[in-house]
Amino acid sequence: NAFSYVTINLTQTNVTLSSALWTDFVQYNDIVNVELAKNNLSIIRNDDFVGLEDSVVFLMLHSNNIEHVEEGAFESLKRLCFLDLKLNKLHDVKDNIFLSSTLRGLDLSYNFVRHVTPSAFSSLESLVALDLNGNNLYEMCESSDWLGGVQFLQTYTNKNTQGWLQYQLIATQLSLGCNRLSL
Repeated sequence: NAFSYVTINLTQTNVTLSSALWTDFVQYNDIVNVELAKNNLSIIRNDDFVGLEDSVVFLMLHSNNIEHVEEGAFESLKRLCFLDLKLNKLHDVKDNIFLSSTLRGLDLSYNFVRHVTPSAFSSLESLVALDLNGNNLYEMCESSDWLGGVQFLQTYTNKNTQGWLQYQLIATQLSLGCNRLSL
C-alpha cells in the first residue's frame, strides 16, 4: 500500500469554524493536513475541530486575527504534531490552552504575546520545538521546568528575555538574538 493522505486547504476562503464544517470531510479518514490560513478567524473554540479527532497531524491557522483560544481547543486532536499560530493577535499564553500529548512543534511567532504563564506548556510532553519570535514578551518564568523537553526555542525580537538564560543549559538550540537582555 502506498502512503496516501488528504489535505484540506481552506486558505483565504472566509470560512467560519464549527463542527458542522467538517461533516463533508469525515468520509476521508486520512486527513493529515488542514490549512485554515488567512480566514480572518478571531477565536478558536474547543469544539471547532469535532470530526477531525483521529486524523489531523498538521494544523495551519497562521495569518488570521486569532485573539483567543479556548481552554482545551486542541485537546481532542489525538494525532496533532504541528500547530502553526504565527501572525495572529494572541496576547497571553495561559494554562490549558495547548493540551496535547502528541504536539511536537508549536509556532506562536509574530503575535502580540506579552506573558506566558508558568504552566502554559507543561502538558505538552512531546513538544520539541517552540517558536516565540517577534512577540512582545517581557516576563517569563525563571524556572526552566515550564518548557519540559523543548530542544529548539526561538525568541528573536522580543522586548526582554530575562530569566531565560538558565534554559540554555538544557536546550539543544536556544536563539535569543535581537533582544534587550540585561545581564
